[in-house]
Amino acid sequence: MNKPLNQASVLKEIHHFIGGREIAGSSGRFGDVFNPALGQAAARVPFASESEVAAAVGAAHKALPAWAATPPLRRARVMFKFKELLDQHADALAAIITSEHGKVLYRTDKPRNDRRTDYAALFGWYHPPRAG
Repeated sequence: MNKPLNQASVLKEIHHFIGGREIAGSSGRFGDVFNPALGQAAARVPFASESEVAAAVGAAHKALPAWAATPPLRRARVMFKFKELLDQHADALAAIITSEHGKVLYRTDKPRNDRRTDYAALFGWYHPPRAG
């Protein structure tokens, strides 16, 4: 039943997400994402190159001023929408956590009760203090 995977043809490649776009890695180096229950690789992730890390950091720096200038009520709405999406996709997220981390499903099937997303939504008005 648990046949070994033909890893060259089956493994999903998980790309980087930089500046709102999915980016395939260019370093040529990869790490495997293992399903600990099966002891097999289930996906692979490209290691980011120096330029990809710089692009991700640059995208974050570019996005921060707009987020900081967003009125607190709008930021709170964004965070509540994020929480709503987490709740809507809780079963799928629980299955991903189970397959990647080996937690049993009943332990991961509780995102709806995770108060961290409630606090994040509540404090959606917050942004880090400006330096200087």
